[in-house]
Amino acid sequence: MAFRADLLIDGKEYRLLHCSYALQRDVDATGRPSSEVKGGTVHFEIESTE
Repeated sequence: MAFRADLLIDGKEYRLLHCSYALQRDVDATGRPSSEVKGGTVHFEIESTE
């Protein structure tokens, strides 16, 4: 399945080529979530001619 995504930053549109993310939260001794999400990272690759 093909799709297209665009990323808008400061009024300029970029074609999004790849995106991944990871979120962090505490877990208990059995591996079940035991807190709200505390933060994370987002990585993306955009198409650009600049």
